[in-house]
Amino acid sequence: VNGTPILVASLDDLLKMKIDAYADRKHVRDLFDIIFILKKNGSDYKYVKELIAKYGLPKNEEEIKNYILAEKDYEFYNGVVHAP
Repeated sequence: VNGTPILVASLDDLLKMKIDAYADRKHVRDLFDIIFILKKNGSDYKYVKELIAKYGLPKNEEEIKNYILAEKDYEFYNGVVHAP
C-alpha cells in the first residue's frame, strides 16, 4: 500500500498454521484449507488421513458447502476426506 511492501506467509507457513488450528478446533474450514494447500504443493493426501485419525473429523463438517463455491471442490474434498 502506497509503496510499502506487504509481507505474507508462505504456503508452508500457512500449512503449519492451519494444521495447528485444526488440531486445536477441528473446524472444517481448516481441513479444507489444508487439503487445497497440499493440492497446490503437489503433495499427496495421506497426511490428511493422519490428521483425521489423530484429531477426528471436523466437528462442523455439515458446514463445508458454505465455504465451497464450486461443486468440483466439494467433490474433491469428499474424495480426500472420505475415501477408504
